[in-house]
Amino acid sequence: MQRMTTLPLDVEDLLAELEDPATEPFDGLPNGTTVGHVHLRVADVQSTVDFYRDVLGMGLMAQLGPMAAFLSAGGYHHHVGGNTWESRGAGPAGGRIRHASPRDDRPSGCGRA
Repeated sequence: MQRMTTLPLDVEDLLAELEDPATEPFDGLPNGTTVGHVHLRVADVQSTVDFYRDVLGMGLMAQLGPMAAFLSAGGYHHHVGGNTWESRGAGPAGGRIRHASPRDDRPSGCGRA
């Protein structure tokens, strides 16, 4: 039986699995890996849409004005949800993850808009 949780991801603990997160190569997730969807606390919904839609090529499935947006690859109801309910106007998050770079081998259904 699969169980769903709303526990936050411990990014520092996850990155600690790598010898040197700054230089460790990433060749993608193992075959069979599944991710339902994630919700992010974001400072600005439009910037979030601009990145996930225009840079990564996800589709905008729904948007609640400046409060929330839901984006998807391949028509799923949403893979990424971003909202400002607890984070509007916040500065950059701490930690070592700062940005992502688009890759040519995006998942099926995920193309530039």
